[in-house]
Amino acid sequence: MHVDLYSAPTQEDWYPTYQYLRDEQPVYRVPGTDEYVISRYDDIMPTRSVDTSSYPYPGDVEPEVTLTLVDAADPANLRVLTSVRIDGTNVSARMVEGRARIVTTASPTALPFVYPSGPSGEDRALETNKAIIEESTIDDW
Repeated sequence: MHVDLYSAPTQEDWYPTYQYLRDEQPVYRVPGTDEYVISRYDDIMPTRSVDTSSYPYPGDVEPEVTLTLVDAADPANLRVLTSVRIDGTNVSARMVEGRARIVTTASPTALPFVYPSGPSGEDRALETNKAIIEESTIDDW
């Protein structure tokens, strides 16, 4: 199957094209560009599910980002070379001079920070959190 992401039929109905990509070319390089379409959910989503409605409050599970190195020397035969999981969430990613620049963020979950329950608790929370930081070690971060 010839894939043309910008053709009128594809633009009108994405499902057959994405089904083909998921089944046959899960890492697809857009011809003439340095852009890739990664079409399998498990290849692009963190491996753990996190309820972010209350994140980053203590006790929540820290999310993970999976970075996957793909050999794209032969675009018709892409291969996954290795993957690494890191704590945090993806902020941004781009190619700069042929190198992937990936920005992630993570919160230190080992520190028992205090969150104010209202305006009157802000000063107390600030002082408590300053003391927690002063007593922390590099391993806590």
